[in-house]
Amino acid sequence: MKKSLFRLTLFIAFTSILTAFAVSPIRFAKMKAGNWMANLPDDRRIRSLSIPGTHDSGAIHSIADVFGKCQTLPISKQLESGVRFLDLRLRLVDDELYVYHSFVEQRTKASHLLHDLAAFLRENPSEFLIISFKEEEAPVRSEKAFSETLEAILLKYPDVVNAARTLPETVKDARGKMHILARYAGATIGIPCDRGWKNNASFVLNDIFVQDHYEPSLMDEKLSAILSAAETAALEKHALTLNFLSCYFDSLFPPAYAGKPAKTINPFIRKLIGETDGSLGIIICDFMTSDLSQAIIGRNFE
Repeated sequence: MKKSLFRLTLFIAFTSILTAFAVSPIRFAKMKAGNWMANLPDDRRIRSLSIPGTHDSGAIHSIADVFGKCQTLPISKQLESGVRFLDLRLRLVDDELYVYHSFVEQRTKASHLLHDLAAFLRENPSEFLIISFKEEEAPVRSEKAFSETLEAILLKYPDVVNAARTLPETVKDARGKMHILARYAGATIGIPCDRGWKNNASFVLNDIFVQDHYEPSLMDEKLSAILSAAETAALEKHALTLNFLSCYFDSLFPPAYAGKPAKTINPFIRKLIGETDGSLGIIICDFMTSDLSQAIIGRNFE
């Protein structure tokens, strides 16, 4: 009798452990953040996803630790933590493209970065990336056009770059590719987002809803815009919802650049994740952390 009871107790305990791992989406996401999209069904619509993203993804260097820095994780670590939207700001210098944030060079060549992104997708064909490319500051000592220089690099990787002017509808059609939002003049590949992109506003462009109130008067104004964009994402009306959490307050002294607002905004989005349902769209953060990325990913498996 005692042996039977002991065996039953062991069976119940073992079953409980298996069930806990099977039904806990956030725990599962933590285990699989590097290729979390492998667990999405092929027919899942992209507009229904919650995707972690980073604002000024390559901006890890600053001036006097005050201006220029928006991330602590390098892009390779962002990908490992599950980030699948990248906001890349590039500048032409001596006919070479480099990652910049405003006038602050980030010590990374675009050609090297894109080589690494292509390698990531080849190693993880279940994943896809949505990448916004923007021209940052005027060219220096350069004769080539920005569009010509960038697209020459991108087209070296036809197996992993989607050159189409529209987004795919489903995860199956998106897998293994970089999908381009072209925020620069003269683009011939990707979704054209140069004309019509509004400053410090919420708007719709090419069926993409964008919340980018980057210079609000008050923090409450920014939080309200973030909440409104999250509600829009849950309706799944648009091909994408880009919800930029980034902002700054340069009217203050000293100015409150990316780091200070993020200390309020990132906890706000964590709370929002726990209190709402449905798609979050693309959540684009300053100072993304692995924990925040995994919390966003977890929404896809609830």
